[in-house]
Amino acid sequence: MSQAIELPLKNRLAGARYIRSGVVYLRHRGLTANDVFLASYPKSGNTWLKFLLCQLLTKSEVDFQTAEELLPGIGHHQQSKGILPSNGRLIKTHEPYRNEYRKAILLVRDGRDVLVSYYYHNARVGRLTGEFGDSLPVLLEGKTDFYGSWHNYIHSWLDSSVYKNGDVCLVRYEDCLTTPNDVLKQICRYLGVSATDAEIQAAIDANTADKMRAKEAQGDDGIVKHKKPVFFVRKASKGNWRDYFSPEQHDLFMQKAGSAMERLGYSCEYSE
Repeated sequence: MSQAIELPLKNRLAGARYIRSGVVYLRHRGLTANDVFLASYPKSGNTWLKFLLCQLLTKSEVDFQTAEELLPGIGHHQQSKGILPSNGRLIKTHEPYRNEYRKAILLVRDGRDVLVSYYYHNARVGRLTGEFGDSLPVLLEGKTDFYGSWHNYIHSWLDSSVYKNGDVCLVRYEDCLTTPNDVLKQICRYLGVSATDAEIQAAIDANTADKMRAKEAQGDDGIVKHKKPVFFVRKASKGNWRDYFSPEQHDLFMQKAGSAMERLGYSCEYSE
């Protein structure tokens, strides 16, 4: 690419980032000290946990539309009502840490599985068209959208003052899969929410991966609207990255994201 073409492209990207910074600022207006955030990098299991928490907080099963009303994304929170015992709102965000975030449930997932799931999400909406291996460098750099890289996202939260002060409830997606009852009890204690064992089990039973996909297919967010026949809710599993990463690709991932993996306690080994 010639310099005459490359410089305007860089300027356009810089301009887009500048515009988005203003949009993100506007989205974060109207927050209160009682608001708590459900924070995660995209494709870390946020949607599943969102459904579980909405059911526990309202004592009733929810669909995609109701869950979005009860636990809105940042920027859509202004008209939502507080559903926490403190009358605060529970608000979803994929943004890296910001000073406006005073309390948060931080949901994390093995970055290798995140990138595989994020690859399928981007294919679903038409942002990526190549194979996973071809798309890995772009995914590693976080260039498919404006959230940045997975590893920089993780560092932003773990380096934050609220995390260091103990105001963040760190939850691993893998623990949600293996010991969901324990994880939900942990979150309920953090939020000051009263939930019985039976209510927790009912929320888990009502929101299995199969039932989540059925809700998706029936709702306005069904796959028929999208370019690729891929559900937003996919396998809801762990360790599938081994089917996608070659040893060389795994080395590339660890060069970029190994420190974030270590800080979260994930194994950095490649195994067949």
